Parts: sequence; C-alpha cells; structure tokens
Amino acid sequence: MILVPLLRRGLPKHAPDPVGRTVTYAPSGHGLPRRARVDGTDYAANAVYHPSGQPISIDWANAVSLEAVVNARQQVTYLRYASPAQTALDCDYTYDALGRATFIDFLIWSSPTRSHAYRNDALGRLVSASGEWGAGRYTYDLLNNLREKALGLRTVELQYDASGRLNRYRDTGEIRSREARKGLIERLHLAQPGL
Repeated sequence: MILVPLLRRGLPKHAPDPVGRTVTYAPSGHGLPRRARVDGTDYAANAVYHPSGQPISIDWANAVSLEAVVNARQQVTYLRYASPAQTALDCDYTYDALGRATFIDFLIWSSPTRSHAYRNDALGRLVSASGEWGAGRYTYDLLNNLREKALGLRTVELQYDASGRLNRYRDTGEIRSREARKGLIERLHLAQPGL
C-alpha cells in the first residue's frame, strides 16, 4: 500500500509500488514525504509533520484528512479524521503528569456526550475506566498480572500458571449496548460480513 511509507523517514523521491508503478514522494528536507503521487494523481498530499516526525496533517485523495495536535511530550492531544461529508474520529486527549491518558473526549458525539476516563494506581496500572459501558475496574495479583477486568455488565477473569503464563480466560456477560459493541466500526462504515 502506498500510504504506509508516509510514516517512514528517509524515503527516496521515487519508488515502485507493488504493481510496478512509480510512486513520487516529494520528501521534505528532513526526508519525510509530503505526498504520494502515482501517474499524476495525489493519493496523499500536503503532509505536515511535528518536529518529532509524527504526521499532524495529511490530505488523502478521497477528501479525507488527518489533523493532529501534539504536545511538548510528543503525545497526541487532539485527533481528527474527517471528510467534508462525515467525521469519523474527533477526539481530545488529556494526560496526567506521568504521561498516562486520563481522559478522552469523543467530540463527534454531542448527544449523548461520549467520553472515557481512566485512573491508574501508584504502580501505573490501570485500575478504573468509565465510558459508554458504565463503570469499570481492573484488579491485579501480587505479580502485577491482570486478574479481572470488569466493564459495565461484562467481566473477564484471567488465571495464570506457576510460570506466569495465562492458562484460563473466562468472559462472563456481554457489553451492555449495541453501540458500545460495535464501537467505531459503525462510525467508519466498515460494515463487512461477519462484523
């Protein structure tokens, strides 16, 4: 796929794609591609990067664009993936002083508001999460193995053998709502048989 190289540094100006067509990348002075063009058609264009090399803006030929804001710690604080007709993803991210995500606000859902909140313990382990599934909690054993994950009405129990390898997994219950079950799949229109 010709978009994969968009995330790599040091690309040549031209390279063949899997079917032998020439892909032109127009690399910046730092070797980051500003576009991916095949036979005069831009499949990706106007790529802009954070100084760390993370893409913060890209326009695709299907009128979808990526917009991201990255903080001084190189963490994404805002991410939008949208076309003029539809927004697939529009999120604000909040982090604690140690750089762990504590809140994600999904801005594309205005009613009801959708957001996820996360809390970690002193060891950095995720201990609670809340979202459209309701309240959630995570419990660990003395070796820091995840023992139980409860999200809303769904609980997953994990057991480990003496070597610390997972040897039993039990899922009790279902995710509460149809939208939570399908998640972003509905938003991205990835309706394929079996999903």
